[in-house]
Amino acid sequence: QELGYFLETGLQRAHVLYFKNGNLTRGVGRFREILRAVETRTTQNLRMTIARQLAEILLRGMCEQSYWHPLDDPPQQSPLNDPLWKAANTKSYTLSRRPRVYSGENIFCPQENTEEALLLLLISESMANRDAVLSRIPEHKNDRIISLQSASVVYDLLTIALGRRGQYEMLSECLERAMKFAFEEFHLWYQFALSLMAAGKSARAVKVLKECIRLKPDDPTIPLLAAKLCMGTLHWLEEAERFARTVVDVGDKTS
Repeated sequence: QELGYFLETGLQRAHVLYFKNGNLTRGVGRFREILRAVETRTTQNLRMTIARQLAEILLRGMCEQSYWHPLDDPPQQSPLNDPLWKAANTKSYTLSRRPRVYSGENIFCPQENTEEALLLLLISESMANRDAVLSRIPEHKNDRIISLQSASVVYDLLTIALGRRGQYEMLSECLERAMKFAFEEFHLWYQFALSLMAAGKSARAVKVLKECIRLKPDDPTIPLLAAKLCMGTLHWLEEAERFARTVVDVGDKTS
């Protein structure tokens, strides 16, 4: 079973009213309320969407100074909110029956915005991998495209979150799991190569860059990166020369 169309749309859009009115803190609080409710099979897709959207807000629209603990009420005044927003002009509604929420001892609770965003994204990644549509038959084309787009957004945000913390080893492991989506997808292959470079896995990065060159043969920056790795940490001089010749050949074609 799935949520009805109007109910799911209402849950997804309710926070938009807060954001349009300039009240970002209430919108974030609404997201957290939904995510703290005990999960059911009917709300899995909704939770993945909301978790991804909240992670994006935490990474792009909130700093450590404006962050507040997930179990606390949103602050009445916050630099996140539009100064022209007036609480007196809004109405608040309460449900007669509150949803059951996760509770108990030893439940992890994030302490800052990047930590919360990372938790949300790892949950979203797990759900994206579980629900991945990989079939290449024509009947599944639209579902496969939607699945790929959803996963790509999650991995882009994971790159931001883990890059801020310098966790390149973990990032490369996450992007390796993304390879199930990466058939003929240059963006995911290139992200994976860059994460391997940042994690110091130069030999493997060169192998992945070769696939990137195959997917995008007219981009000279890719063989240039590979040549740099071969000449630097790997000392593969013959391999570096071949990549350098590829760069020259691409330049000759475009000139």
